[in-house]
Amino acid sequence: MPGSRLSGVVRSEFLHFRPSLTCYVTRRSISSHKSQVYALLNFSRTATSETPSLHRDCDINEIRNLYSGEIIERRPFVGREEAMATVGILSERQSKWGALPLEERVARIRDGVAYINEHRKQVANDIVATVGKPLSQAESEVAASVKKMQYLCESADEALAPRMSTGQRGEIYETHRVPKGIVDIVAPWNFPMFTALNGAIPALLAGNGVILKHQSVPRIGDWFARAFGTEGVSRAPLEHLHIDVPTSSWLAASAAPIAHRVFTGSVRGGREVSQSISARAANLSLATPFVATSLELGGCDAAYVHADLGSEAAARALNSCARFIVQLGRLSNTGQSCCAVKRAILHSAAYDAWCALATEEMSKFVAGDPARRETTLGPLYGGGAGGGGGPKPPPPP
Repeated sequence: MPGSRLSGVVRSEFLHFRPSLTCYVTRRSISSHKSQVYALLNFSRTATSETPSLHRDCDINEIRNLYSGEIIERRPFVGREEAMATVGILSERQSKWGALPLEERVARIRDGVAYINEHRKQVANDIVATVGKPLSQAESEVAASVKKMQYLCESADEALAPRMSTGQRGEIYETHRVPKGIVDIVAPWNFPMFTALNGAIPALLAGNGVILKHQSVPRIGDWFARAFGTEGVSRAPLEHLHIDVPTSSWLAASAAPIAHRVFTGSVRGGREVSQSISARAANLSLATPFVATSLELGGCDAAYVHADLGSEAAARALNSCARFIVQLGRLSNTGQSCCAVKRAILHSAAYDAWCALATEEMSKFVAGDPARRETTLGPLYGGGAGGGGGPKPPPPP
């Protein structure tokens, strides 16, 4: 797992969940059992800022349990005026936070991390309820998140230290990291804890303030606020701002003191983020019209099975290949990952053996209620039957 770099300009190496396996087979026909494997693999899903459990009803955010279909929470969205006021107050708090010694910022963020760790079971349960992620996978996400945040705290001193360099003529340059200001983070629904922390924690450690928009999984946004918010354990300048997409875009394009936008999600969402900051840049009345962005958008991953794996000597390697592609590449998080493998390109020499192994691996997954520990395949957005029979929730607008 690559470590994140922290800096005053919020340069962080995100641990990318790039998109993702469709099974393309050449030079062979597809028989009945092979067609079943093909259908299971031929599913495309990328990380997105829109949530499958979100149904917009006027100014109310309705959150549904994807497995049962029931509405588990109705939460009103914050309006434009309140959102602008919140960002203004946060900007003032950020100035004081950025002036604190790094050691104090690190210590206070560590307290917030400890809080998340102490409540890791409750955090995991909220992920299960609102995302539909199987319990064991939700617990793994929270554990990995805690470990990543601890690493970021440990690395902050070195990452944010001044840099000395020498020019061509022997001159000495000293580079200091300074906070940018307010960082606006739009987090996706499929890995709600891990993707949000990748931007939020480096930004806070570097002395910035954070606006967190977690519209799709607001309960996880609440956990960030309790741990790292202005009224939370860390008393850091982080606000979980429950706003919808139009208000978020308006805020970024307005005179709000936002210095950087971080977005993880769909290509369409990335375009909307870029359009909002372009509109801001075109506003000649603003003193600070330019906003930097960090976009981590959907892609298209593929797996290639070479002819060498079709030999008898390579049977063990082929078995590992099929297990990896199915378990981690295709069905991890029910395939709802931007790094899910979307294509398996198979050489004809390995086709039959690979399809048999892939079918065997597929059969090991247990679909059902994600809250049950034995479940390894949770509900799939787009059809209630994908989760084991729960009713289908209404689609997002």
